[in-house]
Amino acid sequence: MKITLIAAGIMFIPQRGWAPVETVVWEYNQALSRLGHSVQMINTRDTNEILTEINQFEPDVINLHCDEFANLLSDIKHPKKIATSHYPYIEQKEKHGPWAETFNSFVNGNFYIFCLSEGIKNTLEINIKSRTICWGASYLNCSSNSEKKINSFIKPLSTVLKVLIAYNF
Repeated sequence: MKITLIAAGIMFIPQRGWAPVETVVWEYNQALSRLGHSVQMINTRDTNEILTEINQFEPDVINLHCDEFANLLSDIKHPKKIATSHYPYIEQKEKHGPWAETFNSFVNGNFYIFCLSEGIKNTLEINIKSRTICWGASYLNCSSNSEKKINSFIKPLSTVLKVLIAYNF
């Protein structure tokens, strides 16, 4: 399977030191590659470059890891799109402020959402029940050396991606 992972383009991947989202994207890339998938990582702020790279790669699945690009997913003419929100206050609407537009992009988007907790799923499900998939955050407390924990997370992710493709989500 060909999978595109889109990061924020703020920090280098792989990152040494503190960079939680970039570490997750890197570890997804490594683990999914070991499972035999062809993985493309896009890590740029340039949305035109993102679109060009996606079109050239022709992935089976696109997985976005940058909340502020959620509106970009709606513009991508690709049927299998997933966003994973890493916004820490998604469950606290009173703290959204300028992020409210991004939150609305998630609510109104034409893509599936991998939720990192039941709380995030419950927050988003108010308006989008059929598009949320709870996907626990067991990897969040892992260091990049905890391969056992990462693999226990990635193998089920790989299975979910295959099921979503098989049922033409």
